[in-house]
Amino acid sequence: MQVDGVTASFPGLGQWGLLRLIGAHRPLAAPAVDPLEPSRSILEFTVPLQDGATPPRSMEARVYLAVGLNSLDPKSQAAQPLVLPRDWPRAAPLYW
Repeated sequence: MQVDGVTASFPGLGQWGLLRLIGAHRPLAAPAVDPLEPSRSILEFTVPLQDGATPPRSMEARVYLAVGLNSLDPKSQAAQPLVLPRDWPRAAPLYW
């Protein structure tokens, strides 16, 4: 996590960065799938908070984000929900 003022960023860099970011932020106590839209994954982020007390007390908040990923059907060009695997891949398959 990177914090700049009131902005907290959670970078997912490199190959498979988005999948690693999603895998690293699966919720601990909430469902991993949006109950209103099963094609969306729920992510949990812990962000630091400070109140206005003197001296400031550090606290944390859990923030949840629903993420939906789509792919395009090659024939119809219609968007289709991308279903994420339960067991995350560690490397792309090699085809010869």
